[in-house]
Amino acid sequence: MNGKPVILVVDDEDIERKMIVQIMKNELGKEYRIVEASDGVEAIGLAGKYLPCIVVMDIRMPLMNGLAALKEIFGIVSGISSIILTAHDEFEYAVQAIKLGVEDYILKPVRREKLLDAVRKVEKKRDMRLLEDEKEWKRRFDFFTPYVEDSIISAIVMDSYPPERVRNILRRIYPEDIGLWMVVAEYEKMEENMAKLYEEIRHRLYSFGIKAIGSHLGRQIILLAQQTGEDGRDFSELLERCIIGKERIKISPVGDAGECAMLYRRMNMEDITAEAGKISDSFFCDEKGIAIRIATQEIEGAVIMMEEMLMGQRLSDDSEKTAGAAMESKRIVIDHYLKMTVGAISLSPVRSFALYDGSEKLKTAIQSYIERRCKDVAESQSRKMPDMLNSVIRDIEEHYPDGFYSLSRAADHLGISAAYLSKIFKEQFGSTFTKYLNDVRIDEAKRMLHEEMDIAEVAEKCGFNSPNYFCKVFKKYTGTPAGDYRESLVDRREKKEENRAGR
Repeated sequence: MNGKPVILVVDDEDIERKMIVQIMKNELGKEYRIVEASDGVEAIGLAGKYLPCIVVMDIRMPLMNGLAALKEIFGIVSGISSIILTAHDEFEYAVQAIKLGVEDYILKPVRREKLLDAVRKVEKKRDMRLLEDEKEWKRRFDFFTPYVEDSIISAIVMDSYPPERVRNILRRIYPEDIGLWMVVAEYEKMEENMAKLYEEIRHRLYSFGIKAIGSHLGRQIILLAQQTGEDGRDFSELLERCIIGKERIKISPVGDAGECAMLYRRMNMEDITAEAGKISDSFFCDEKGIAIRIATQEIEGAVIMMEEMLMGQRLSDDSEKTAGAAMESKRIVIDHYLKMTVGAISLSPVRSFALYDGSEKLKTAIQSYIERRCKDVAESQSRKMPDMLNSVIRDIEEHYPDGFYSLSRAADHLGISAAYLSKIFKEQFGSTFTKYLNDVRIDEAKRMLHEEMDIAEVAEKCGFNSPNYFCKVFKKYTGTPAGDYRESLVDRREKKEENRAGR
């Protein structure tokens, strides 16, 4: 069977049927495949085999009349168009056929112009119906589009999918080999309708011919957009103009689609302060603050913050029923930031806050949730801690010569937050990250000073951005100025040489 749509011609009169088939082959053969049947029973079998789009059916036939055959065929092939062949004295049959859903009729004997005119009329009706069906399908699909985009974006930025799966998903959405950009727009307050705001932003993007998928998460709108034009700087500026009402925005090209989660963490965590205690002053203070406290096992502090969040819903008799749903939305954001803070972590399923009614039940649920998440973090730490600590030490040894290397850079390399790294580092090593890093740098500086290297060169090679700063840190950590330390090395070396000469 070839790929052309099929017209099924059904007539028990051989000469009439062959004439109709020949006309159609001559005039419509390039567009359609023409199949013929000599009775209604045969027509039903062929309809199941070829799934025709149009049936030309004689009414009066032996074994099974045309109307009975059409009823069967309509049950087999959905959306089929039909034309009946009828004689002048079969008006009652024609009326029944129209009620059945037949779209046109031709009086016998069949004439070429009438036949082709009927087929073209049916084609036109069919095309209009298909267009309406397509519009209806698009309308239905558009209803689900935000949910599909939300699932894709959430899974990508929360690192729920392995990198190869993310690449495959984005390849399907953006088959052209053109660069992707990630946009993270933050809003000072939760907009009344973030979904509506996102739709307005997407409309603006499309008006500039920018293909984008995105979602809103907490107070953020996250987008993956496909670059238009060749100039990345111009495209970045265009993206920023399209994002309305934002408090803050970060835009970055996506180097590897499979690393979107890592890129999102890096873009989003740049502003988180290294000290957990200061997190309440940072952007996204509530959700991020609770996540940080869970990550650092501050159960009481996390519970207090989340209960304050609950009180912020301004519970009343009218709104108490919706408070659980609102808290569930915030819980999802907290889990999201917990994954960003700790890195890859398996979170246990918890009962949705939306299933609780009343502030007391919600407070109990909050306590249970915080304890469960702290346990998740502890279990994750017990599994990952040795590898994580080794990774931290290796990272310090590799990057300490970089003058811009710091706690936040190390956390970025490891895919965790700076506050969390600071906390676990001090717990495990009994020292702050910065002190340990400076110890490594000063130890290396001592070795280089033994080799009589210039102080400015030593400072640069050990990751200090200026010789003055190096000298200040060196004196703080050793109790001796770098110049004096080097002179003492020279004095010792000279004394050794004198002793050798005296022998």
